[in-house]
Amino acid sequence: MPVFSKIIIFSSLKTQRNKGFTLLELAVASAVALTILGLSLGMISEQRRWVLGDQSRASANDNLRLASDLIGQDIKQAGERLEANGQLSGISIIAGTAGAPSTLILQRQLLQETLPVCQNIGAGTTSDTIDVSVLNGTISGVDYGPAVANCTYSYAAPSGGEPSPTLTSLKPTANLRSWRTFRCTQNVPATTGTDPCASTESTTGWAYIYQQDSPGLGHGEFFQYKTETQGNCISSTAFPAPSPRTCQKIIRTGALGWKYSYTYNPNAAANDTSQPRLYLLEERRYSVTSDTDTARTDDYILKLSINQQAEKRIANQITNFQVWAKVPSSYTAAPYLAPSSWGCTAGGSAPTAPNPALPNQWYCNDFNNISNSDPYLRPQFIKDWQDLQGIRVSLTGFLTDQQKQALTQQQQQQLDPTNPNSALKLTSEFFPRNVASR
Repeated sequence: MPVFSKIIIFSSLKTQRNKGFTLLELAVASAVALTILGLSLGMISEQRRWVLGDQSRASANDNLRLASDLIGQDIKQAGERLEANGQLSGISIIAGTAGAPSTLILQRQLLQETLPVCQNIGAGTTSDTIDVSVLNGTISGVDYGPAVANCTYSYAAPSGGEPSPTLTSLKPTANLRSWRTFRCTQNVPATTGTDPCASTESTTGWAYIYQQDSPGLGHGEFFQYKTETQGNCISSTAFPAPSPRTCQKIIRTGALGWKYSYTYNPNAAANDTSQPRLYLLEERRYSVTSDTDTARTDDYILKLSINQQAEKRIANQITNFQVWAKVPSSYTAAPYLAPSSWGCTAGGSAPTAPNPALPNQWYCNDFNNISNSDPYLRPQFIKDWQDLQGIRVSLTGFLTDQQKQALTQQQQQQLDPTNPNSALKLTSEFFPRNVASR
């Protein structure tokens, strides 16, 4: 009997332990779990929107930063090797009408040596050669006649003789030799003791022809040239006997019609700066064009054109691109007074000028007064770029509708309430270091 009682008691206790949760307990537990899960999902969703919003803004800011860095690097190199010639401008700015985006033009000379133009060139003509020196004196027993002041030929053979039959025949002037070497070593390193053009004769180079019409004002255009040669001068009748005279030449590719005329005077002095000359020049032009793929009227694409060729896309989603040249305060008073067309304002006093306002800093948004209707015309004041104290660049961008939808409510409140479509702005100032080497 006692044993049976113990068994009954033990079984009863075991049954109570295995009874489980009641429906009420399950309902309460489920409600608590759902509440915690809902709060967690809400926090996760908010965190995800924060991350996506930050990524959207970071992407848009990176777009502006990369463009600004590229422009800044070019500004630092602008004016390289232009200090001595006194004809071309390293930096020019074209202001947009009524606050429209600016255009920034940066020039640098790739090679210090220049070449004279020893012939007349008519607008629309398609001649593919340009005379660059008139042979003179007795060379290899041949009398080439007297020297021509601004196209004098001077030859000095390198020690050990010429490295190739081409150069032996051409006997180039020092400047023409430099041009030839530069053209042929852009993509292929020079080989010591040999003609650098021996295996790269097809290599072409960009050149720029320019003529100064009056102090600080002239015209010019880019072209590609492919080789150097020698032959009868195009303007041989203009030179002293014998006739025909022999000239060294460069040959351009394409033989397209010249845009402008260039007038050569064989009687001009050797230092006459009004004579046309050839430069190995690089011009980088930054401007914006409307993005035709969108319906927005303020959606621009920042583009770069090198040597006035086809534009390359640099950045999208740009609503404005403004550039100012920071000039000395002396530019606003006698004896020197910047022309009114430069649009100079004291340290940000004008609506379009940069801030903060500083009384000793003047910014010009139309520096050098280039005409936008004819981008080939050179600036009116060519040497003033060497007085620059800096170039300020302001890039304004926007978030697309999709990017804005990714923002949290708090992030959206941080946007510029006066201009929510142009909420991102990056302003940087760069120093054109070549002004210090004038």
